[in-house]
Amino acid sequence: MKSLLFNIHDLILILSISAFCLIAIRQLADNSDNKPARRLWLGFWTLNVLACGYTLLFWSDALRRPAFDAAPYVFCVLGTTSLLTGPALLLSLLQSSTNAGRFLWRHLAHLLPFAVSISYLYIVCFRFDSDTQRFLFLELHLYQQAHTYYFTFVSLTKLLPVIYALAAVIWLSNNNTLSEKAGYSATRQQRYVRLCAGFLFLWSWGAVTHFIGRHFTSNFPDLMGIVGNYLTLFLALTILLDKDLCSGANATKATNIKNPDPGKSTIKTAIEKAVLTDQIYLNPQLNLERFAEYTKLNSRDISAVINQEFEKNFHEFINTYRVEAAKIKLRDDTCKHQSISEIGAASGFNSTATFNRLFKKLVQVTPSDYRKSNEKTDRGCTFNISSAK
Repeated sequence: MKSLLFNIHDLILILSISAFCLIAIRQLADNSDNKPARRLWLGFWTLNVLACGYTLLFWSDALRRPAFDAAPYVFCVLGTTSLLTGPALLLSLLQSSTNAGRFLWRHLAHLLPFAVSISYLYIVCFRFDSDTQRFLFLELHLYQQAHTYYFTFVSLTKLLPVIYALAAVIWLSNNNTLSEKAGYSATRQQRYVRLCAGFLFLWSWGAVTHFIGRHFTSNFPDLMGIVGNYLTLFLALTILLDKDLCSGANATKATNIKNPDPGKSTIKTAIEKAVLTDQIYLNPQLNLERFAEYTKLNSRDISAVINQEFEKNFHEFINTYRVEAAKIKLRDDTCKHQSISEIGAASGFNSTATFNRLFKKLVQVTPSDYRKSNEKTDRGCTFNISSAK
């Protein structure tokens, strides 16, 4: 009886590749307006396909040597794919949040580790003949070569995605940008947090497995690697089952039901009433989604009008009014008994640190210094909307 081409662990990797391929196909079918974000997410899922494919090629007894003999440089490129997954994840989130639709040249800096790693692998291994390449790379003798620092190199390829994923989780947890700027719901933002946390855990598991394998020669590191493959499949299937995660169309359609196409002047009037008359900015839990519910308007239309008419994003627009309200209270003699934190809370800020930071950014002095340098005056809490421009 012939031996099996793949074992059960190889099949797990094949299933993971298939799941990420289906996610990428679903991304292609997305019809949201933010095309740059769609392309970045498609690239991210494709990179995950390549990363799983490389793991399968490198560790499968049936594919390892034949694939290397046929195309050794494929191993050189795919072996550094992990250096692109982290930047792709973070840039996809940033593009989804800003909806900027333009490329920034500074983003190319994220590609430098990948380019350097390709050059490094060529110098230490792939510039030699095929037998030497096979000996150094496939049989892992690069770890024993002097002055190659291959363990350090592999460690960096494991740690860099972890750093990017951690940065994405922290950034998402401390910002309401996705829901405010791109019209996404708070539920979707939480989904993105869970997505990034899942990749953070998965990539951290791979990094820990790598470092344990350096110091332990038992089968335990191999077992951890196998468990990592199962974790990859679990994460891929979880993402695949969440049909709304990578589609921007649903969020847009949901808000469009309220008001299909209101005029710009109507939207501007509703915004002015909400901030000038109703002083909705005093609500510390206010975000774009709640603002849209309050005004019964499309969140994307609100964001577009604020950007065009007041040259600010929603978050900056609301905070401008909050700072103006705080300035009035700081000048008001009847508010002298209130602390800086109390005035910040009464002005709509849910954090004293945020209040101090934004106040200094807009007024160029701290709230305490502003209170000391201004004479007492009571001007009420109404100001012209042009001050927000």
